[in-house]
Amino acid sequence: MKKYSKPILFLIPTLFNTGCAVQEMAQAWQLDRLRILATKASPAEAAPGETVSFESLIYQPANESLEGVVWFGCLANEATSFGCTVDPALLEGLNEPPTDPAEQMEWFTTLQEAGLLGFEPALPPSWTIPEDGLDGLEDADKIEGRSAFLNLTAFPSETEKETDVEVAFKRYPVSLNPTPNQNPLLAQIVINEEEYNEEEIPTVGVGETITLDVRFEDGSVEEYTYTNPDTGVTETRTETPYLSWYTEAGTFSNTVSLLPYTSVEWTAPDTATETELIVTVRDRRGGMDWIRFDIIVEAQ
Repeated sequence: MKKYSKPILFLIPTLFNTGCAVQEMAQAWQLDRLRILATKASPAEAAPGETVSFESLIYQPANESLEGVVWFGCLANEATSFGCTVDPALLEGLNEPPTDPAEQMEWFTTLQEAGLLGFEPALPPSWTIPEDGLDGLEDADKIEGRSAFLNLTAFPSETEKETDVEVAFKRYPVSLNPTPNQNPLLAQIVINEEEYNEEEIPTVGVGETITLDVRFEDGSVEEYTYTNPDTGVTETRTETPYLSWYTEAGTFSNTVSLLPYTSVEWTAPDTATETELIVTVRDRRGGMDWIRFDIIVEAQ
């Protein structure tokens, strides 16, 4: 459902010239503008030296295409409360990307030194966690680890407003945990107790209220070990994943649901349309998954 247009390399300098803007926000569940809804890392938790791949969940309106998504990553000692920082000296002269192939390679190397992980869709983001990612921690503390940081910026196409970009920030766990986190997996969407695949488009009547739910893949709710950093005592915990629901049209009874009561009610709009809905799951340890699906609303 993503629509990309021009090559993303021409957007990277714009990232560093984009200021923060205050926009009037819609309800958190409304899909009415370009939004970064979630990010997923595979694996969900890594040790130093491991390579991690990343994926973004982006919503953009049907009449708007997406130039691309730029990713940067860094360790905790290279970040502020706003995420990764980039040495301005590394960015001098990058406002006009070079056209010479050799100069382009040098340019990309410079950006990688600044923490560039990738730019969707041309270069899928990935990161090999630096070997010194847990340096400075006692052996016991390395079990719990520390957070690395991810910054990503989504650029809409055909806009003259630099402030129209969407920026997101995510913590990523790096540890030597013997039971590292795994992403929860959503298998299917369930509508009025009937299972659907993402490719199937169900039909409802205008103003009709239906029940939405999901089916999890086996093993999505994990047990894991947690070591209390103050006492050193290790205990076994069970995850409590929760779902967030989003829609282009219609309304929800609840927009967040928690196991074991994961279902919500959705009331279709009063006009015929085809609308997208999205559900995300988070396991509270950084694990993510999602399903996006369409529903056709017909006049009765």
